Amino acid sequence: MVKRSGLRCGRIFPFLILLIATALTACGTGYYALDDERIAHLGETDDVRLALTRAFGAPLAPIVRNIRTPSGRLFYRDGLEAHLRSKLKPLDIIATRSRPAMTRLMIPSHFTHAMIWLGTEAEMKRLGVWDLPGILEHHDELKKGHTILESSKDSVHLSPFSEMINLDELVILRDTRRDPKRLRRKYAALFERLGATFDYSFDYGDSSRLTCAELVADVYPEYGIPVRYTTGRKSIIPDDLVRIGLDSGSPLQFRGWIHGNGIPPFTLAGASDVRAVLTRPKPKPNAL
Repeated sequence: MVKRSGLRCGRIFPFLILLIATALTACGTGYYALDDERIAHLGETDDVRLALTRAFGAPLAPIVRNIRTPSGRLFYRDGLEAHLRSKLKPLDIIATRSRPAMTRLMIPSHFTHAMIWLGTEAEMKRLGVWDLPGILEHHDELKKGHTILESSKDSVHLSPFSEMINLDELVILRDTRRDPKRLRRKYAALFERLGATFDYSFDYGDSSRLTCAELVADVYPEYGIPVRYTTGRKSIIPDDLVRIGLDSGSPLQFRGWIHGNGIPPFTLAGASDVRAVLTRPKPKPNAL
């Protein structure tokens, strides 16, 4: 009986974590625009949901990450890595929809993550950034192929190329301003943020920690990524980053959507296709 009870508890535990996480984030509630006085003050006082994620977000994160999830639809797709390596340019921003996981349910956005492609060693040398003071100490990692910079898990860190392909979808966004001096400033700013703590509360009001989208907003304030109100806090939504890339007047430009929803090996889709899947702010509640 003891063994049977223990087994039953082991099976139930992941579902308890799911219930707790769902309660903490109130997933599926969407987000609101912060564009008038009626709701601009929201998030200035702690909502109970924000207080709970501040208290339990970090301790629960390793448990949530260790729950077994399937590989992304683009994983091991023939020709995908070669295609990406031929298309990507240094400092391209990659917005992704992660493989099916509980964390995906907690983000009110079709695209759930953003990362920055740093380029190869040769490309970084051509741009004159390889020997910048903040990059020198990371040469070993970069030479091993850890050429993606992202905020995930516990911190802002370097990741291998495989992080870009074990997912369901990705959008390539490129800043059209390719002035070498500007690129060097952005490289320096990105590497300055290595080691910053990940923001498990997804709270834009906490400047000491960074989510993936907050990292982009911090290094590229000129994009004007809107701040939203969702689940008791102000947040940056990855879909808004993609939306900016679809704006013809923006220096950040859409360069393609790749997904694994169609016929293998993978599907290349255009701007009108990606517009159709983006989430949008909910109408303002009358009560506010």
